[in-house]
Amino acid sequence: MADEETKGTPAEPVKEAKAPKMEGAKAAKPEKPARKPKAPKPEGAKTEGAEKPARKPKAPRGEKPAKGEKAAEKILEKVIAEAAEKPEASAEAAPAKEKEEKTPRLLFNRWDLNEVEVTDPGIRRYINLQSMIVPHSSGRLSTQQFAKGEMLIVERLINRLMQNEMNTGKKHRAIRITREAFETVHRKTKKNPVQVLVDAVAQAGPREETVRLKYGGINVPKSVDTAPLRRVNTALMFICQGVYSASHKHKKYVSDCLADELIAASKGDTKCYSVGKKEERERVAKASR
Repeated sequence: MADEETKGTPAEPVKEAKAPKMEGAKAAKPEKPARKPKAPKPEGAKTEGAEKPARKPKAPRGEKPAKGEKAAEKILEKVIAEAAEKPEASAEAAPAKEKEEKTPRLLFNRWDLNEVEVTDPGIRRYINLQSMIVPHSSGRLSTQQFAKGEMLIVERLINRLMQNEMNTGKKHRAIRITREAFETVHRKTKKNPVQVLVDAVAQAGPREETVRLKYGGINVPKSVDTAPLRRVNTALMFICQGVYSASHKHKKYVSDCLADELIAASKGDTKCYSVGKKEERERVAKASR
């Protein structure tokens, strides 16, 4: 019965037996056909369609683009054209400017300070010779430290003359004394009195002084170089002290005493008070070197 049942059922299709895969071996893939090499294009041959325009090379750093160069060239041409037209106008304006510079404000409406020269290079920076009609700065330079070096040297002399019990606070009197003394100096020397004053300051300022150093409770003098500003200050102090000592309780006018002191000090005469004090200080400093 079993055989009959098996015979009656239709036979199943037989599947093809697959070949066993080899370990480590890969299935061979079909090779792709090789591409044919493209033929090189002949030089000068035009491709079909519109060609793309070539890109402009970028300007290296530091160089301006073409537009900037054109603008710069235009500006340069404009400047050159203006410069070519200006010389005539500048040549006409130059004499007028020179006239303005050659006519400064005269001290006391009489003395030209542009003629004055400071021969001593050490104090040249601290002797101011600005043009002023009236030597009066109204205290503008009194609040700042060391601003006295920017004050007119004539005004510094006037202020130093006020520092005694007779002329305290009386600046108009000190200005009048200085003006009269300058007239006397000009009459005796035929020179610019401001130049005589500058020479007197250079001759009366000590170049060496002494300081006190303590060594074990003992004061030892030591010589030192004098600062330029202190030289000017000390010279004015010596000149005014000499004027006061010569005029106090004497019949001689103070303006004449100032004129004689300035003339003698400008020549370096040791008989005058200021130069004598300067020589004394330098002699003490030389002994304590």
